[in-house]
Amino acid sequence: QINFRRSRTFSSGTSFTGDGTIAFGDGAVASTFTFAAAHTFGASGPTIALNSASTIASASALNMAGPFAWNGGTITGAGAPNTTGTTTPNASDGTLSAKSWNNTGTVNFVSRTVNLNDGSIFTNLGGATPGVVNLNTGGFGSNGAGTNAVINQGVFNKNAATGNLNIDPNLSSFTNSG
Repeated sequence: QINFRRSRTFSSGTSFTGDGTIAFGDGAVASTFTFAAAHTFGASGPTIALNSASTIASASALNMAGPFAWNGGTITGAGAPNTTGTTTPNASDGTLSAKSWNNTGTVNFVSRTVNLNDGSIFTNLGGATPGVVNLNTGGFGSNGAGTNAVINQGVFNKNAATGNLNIDPNLSSFTNSG
């Protein structure tokens, strides 16, 4: 496992390959990890972990084809995070700030919430390979600033044995066409 514990900028041409985990932040000290260009985390690459108290910032797309452990922290900047692998909000609530997240992979909510803040939109895409959202507990929250929305064009599965799915009243909309 490689742990980036303090703020740094990753320039174009940076790549992460091989097995294991690349962890951004240590969960205790506020750190910002800036991607200066679009970046793809490959399906055969390491698990990416964003830990609480840390921020990933990117003005360009962040494409995550492999496992993404969202252990808290914030994703911000103009570029869209695009997930095609398995994303698991885990350990602590995560925040999407002023971003549009596109999913064609699988998002497994075990018990945490992803907060859609400051004009953020989560789109679970449909099509030939639709995105899948599996909900036990947790779900989507919002700070109410800007238009924050959930758009489902794919598959939402709710485990009936684990309680309610809570959709924050501060979300601007929750649209289901999947």
